[in-house]
Amino acid sequence: MPFDNGFKPLVDPYIIGIFLGDGCMSRKDGTLSYSTKDKYLVDCIRGSGISIRHKGKFDYYITECNSLRSEFRRVGLIGSKSDTKFIPSEYKNASIEVRTSVLQGLLDTDGTVDSRGHVSFCSTSHQLALDVQFIVRSIGGKATIREKTPFYKSKDGEKIYGKISYEVYIKTKNDVGLS
Repeated sequence: MPFDNGFKPLVDPYIIGIFLGDGCMSRKDGTLSYSTKDKYLVDCIRGSGISIRHKGKFDYYITECNSLRSEFRRVGLIGSKSDTKFIPSEYKNASIEVRTSVLQGLLDTDGTVDSRGHVSFCSTSHQLALDVQFIVRSIGGKATIREKTPFYKSKDGEKIYGKISYEVYIKTKNDVGLS
């Protein structure tokens, strides 16, 4: 499939990226929520015309945004859980600006930069990790995926394991615009 498929997104691709990172669209009735402690991201959501209501320490419910809900329904994301999220093909094959914007949203939610300046993205969705790898490579970067099983130790010293996660290590040229 060629890039720049003429796709014109109804919703800001950056918003799609941050919802794929920290949004919840798992309810079949289309209820959308978002979880973050980052005020900048909340301001971005509000600035894009999406009405949200604060509920709980870091949780927000989307109160009005038919275009976002419709877009998620159209591409099959409604009902997705953290381990079944994906980047819709229209976004993966769109213009470099759309692809980069989705990636920026994902990195602003589930990305990290270590002390050496190395960028990575982490998700429990194998497909989302593959999609991030695809986008990075499509804009001229390098991306490798490593599987890991996170754990923590209980008060008794017992290891408690979480879901398998996928870390995408990303290397791009400085002029790609991911900052």
